[in-house]
Amino acid sequence: MDKNKATLYSLDINVLRNLPFDKYNKDFTFIVNDKEYKTSRIIADILSPQNRKFHLADGTIDTFTIDTKEISDKHDFSEILF
Repeated sequence: MDKNKATLYSLDINVLRNLPFDKYNKDFTFIVNDKEYKTSRIIADILSPQNRKFHLADGTIDTFTIDTKEISDKHDFSEILF
């Protein structure tokens, strides 16, 4: 066996598509323009690199606040949650 050869692994994106995200605890809250949206921490980390960074430093963080200058009823943040 050649120890200089690296073994390559890859993650099939279909594995992520088939995860039962609705079964995970909704233990994270996005607060967008004072409205709360509950989701799982794994979803929060997937959606936000900033959340991932925070969780690496402090695993107890359970909220992230987003304030936008333009508030519109046309958009609902829950549309982007899995």
